[in-house]
Amino acid sequence: MSEDDRSWGQFVEEVPDQSLLAEFEGAEPHTAAEIADAIAVTEYEATSKLDALCRAGELRRKQIREEPPLTVWFRPRAAFVGEDGDDRPVDERVDELLKDMEMPGVSGMMRDWRRDAVRAAFDRLREAGELDAEAFKRDVYPSHAAGYDEPEPWWEMIAERLGDLPGVVDPRWGGETWRYDGP
Repeated sequence: MSEDDRSWGQFVEEVPDQSLLAEFEGAEPHTAAEIADAIAVTEYEATSKLDALCRAGELRRKQIREEPPLTVWFRPRAAFVGEDGDDRPVDERVDELLKDMEMPGVSGMMRDWRRDAVRAAFDRLREAGELDAEAFKRDVYPSHAAGYDEPEPWWEMIAERLGDLPGVVDPRWGGETWRYDGP
């Protein structure tokens, strides 16, 4: 396909989700330009499809540079839990993910407190089904402050990790509600 032919590309709806997701090996991030080249569509169409998969919870995105802007998309770690016939209970999978999750803190004890705080937020979401940030701060922060003096930086630490756990659905762009859709 020539560059001119490709500039018109396929309609985004014609690109099967699985074809695009197959370009992601593990959790390695990719730019829209890399994906566009791999699936032979325009960068604009690739960006539209990548954003749609983010809204569906299949991918996550992160802006890694503001000037010039650079955004990458990647599969959340939770997408790999349960693959290869892993039918362990969700609590075992969450414990394993938390054990391997990078946590801020200068001591092992502080990092453990923060793992416990993420686990408490997960458990509260699992119990409620849906929560917004204010509910997490109200219900979980007081008993699991994990060394944070204020709920805002605590919530930033929690929110950055909570979406990587199985069954957790991040709020859609512009939304505020976190959901648990797991077993």
